[in-house]
Amino acid sequence: MKQQPYRSPTTSQPDRAFNIVWDRERQKILEQQFTDYANHTGQALVDLVKEEAALTCREAMVYSPPLDGAGGGQGDKKIAETWGNAAVARDVQAVIMPDSKSLAAAVSPATGSGNKFARWKQGKRPKAGVLQAIYDDQDFARSYSKARNLFIYRAYNLVGPVGIKEEHDRERRFYRGRIRRNNGPSTKHSPGSQKIAPESAIKQYIKTRQQRVGFMKAGWFAAINKLGAPKINGIRKNFGIKGLPSWIKRHASNYGQVGIVGGHSTQGKLQPVDKRLTIVVRNDIGNIFGAAARAATATKVLFVRAGKLSARVGHFQKLAADRFNSGQKQA
Repeated sequence: MKQQPYRSPTTSQPDRAFNIVWDRERQKILEQQFTDYANHTGQALVDLVKEEAALTCREAMVYSPPLDGAGGGQGDKKIAETWGNAAVARDVQAVIMPDSKSLAAAVSPATGSGNKFARWKQGKRPKAGVLQAIYDDQDFARSYSKARNLFIYRAYNLVGPVGIKEEHDRERRFYRGRIRRNNGPSTKHSPGSQKIAPESAIKQYIKTRQQRVGFMKAGWFAAINKLGAPKINGIRKNFGIKGLPSWIKRHASNYGQVGIVGGHSTQGKLQPVDKRLTIVVRNDIGNIFGAAARAATATKVLFVRAGKLSARVGHFQKLAADRFNSGQKQA
């Protein structure tokens, strides 16, 4: 499995790529496991390796962000989409503050006063973000000062849908896709510089942006489709896509790549001169903003797939041994 570095549209420097070094002794064991598995299941080796490559792609979806933020993994489940959607909403709300004409009027140098601000704090509590923090702040002077700093340039900082997107994209590039986790946004400590937008426009933008959740994983789905369905006992099987949710499949992606080297055969049997077969599956955006590197996706996928493949090989070897011991002809 390979995850290529992602180049940001604003920089020529790529994210750090993965370098995975296989232990040669373990590689020999794994190659023998593939051969034994193929012998005991009657599969052509190329189909067996396609099966494992597809399952590896699916495992990459399981362990690449977004994940279950509470327990980890489950990147191909509904819980991961929920966490991804929530992360998008929090980041947007950190960058763009909802407009509040009532608060602006209460703290305006021309029309505002401490009494008007106090009445605003006695009203309905804002739902989230900076306004909620101002509302909850028990230090009256501090919260009043924050509100004045935010709204004194309201007319200048007020933006529409296009402005919301520009500001959010700028902060995402600056913080490499993790605004709040990297203590952003950049305007947080600059009084009067945070952009303001109508709450309805912010909600619509969040909803639109959440439709991109799962985009990074879709490169692995594209790779599965390019592999082609292997034949198992003469029947085409679609490995790696069973139960895959729509929030991943909805993205049309050209970022999944597949390369097959070796494995030439005659009537499904490998020739003695070429018993080696390599399939490389790659997601060109699998490490966008270094997200998969931080999640240790490659390490987890290789560890899990090695264990599952070993278990499957053992299962089929036991079946073959049981058939032999019972006097039945092996397949």
